[in-house]
Amino acid sequence: MSNFPQNISNKIDYDSGSIVNFISSIKKSFGLSSAYQGLGLLENFQLENKSIINILIDGLGYEFLKNKPDSFLAKNCYGSFHSVFPTTTACALTSYATGLTPLEHGITGWFMRLNNDYNCSIAIDMKDF
Repeated sequence: MSNFPQNISNKIDYDSGSIVNFISSIKKSFGLSSAYQGLGLLENFQLENKSIINILIDGLGYEFLKNKPDSFLAKNCYGSFHSVFPTTTACALTSYATGLTPLEHGITGWFMRLNNDYNCSIAIDMKDF
């Protein structure tokens, strides 16, 4: 029997199943407010006064992990949650950092076209990191 949950939907769920809900759970565990519900996957956990370690592996999808059931990560996988839309690294990492959806934080990619004159702006300048 696999320890992977079955019937995972492909729909982004900002109500209880996405990055913003995961961050909301962490914020609430520290007594901070959030406009979003916590992650449904974590509702039975008491996160208050706990050390939280989050390992993010960009591009590692849940389906890939399901196909590697003998791997360390698969054996220790409790469940999954969805990214954001659009599912770009820039959107997802900004949502992790802010707890907001891409519609709210406005970062849709590393580069964004501004106006109609084909000027391009770097949305996240990585040289400062």
